[in-house]
Amino acid sequence: MSLYAINLQISSIQQSIDVLNYRRIQKREALARLEKILSEVSRFKGDYDQNRKLWRFPELASNTWNGKRATDFQSFRDGEVRASYQSITDRQLERRMSMLENEIEKTKQEIGDIGSQLTSQKTRLSHLQARRREELLK
Repeated sequence: MSLYAINLQISSIQQSIDVLNYRRIQKREALARLEKILSEVSRFKGDYDQNRKLWRFPELASNTWNGKRATDFQSFRDGEVRASYQSITDRQLERRMSMLENEIEKTKQEIGDIGSQLTSQKTRLSHLQARRREELLK
């Protein structure tokens, strides 16, 4: 292989390494954002779970409110309001957290893949640089 061809391949591999390094930086930044969001959603879920009991307030006693409207209100609160609270934590927040965790794992895998590609490209670069030295010594 000619020195010119070796230099072209070295240049191409160096560009490839630069692109991979940039992609890895982007993925690491994305990972940091995803982990921050997951932490915030997790904290929000904890706060939400702690305040979950508040849907029962105010408590209705016979001396504060009674009759058909009080019974209807209590039924509504025990049915629809309770179901809404449970839906938010049990379905929506858990689903979002699961999606974030999956995206975090996917991003970690992509970072690992990029690292493997970088290792491969650096190995190729080392071999080409050795070949270039050999050609220069001829």
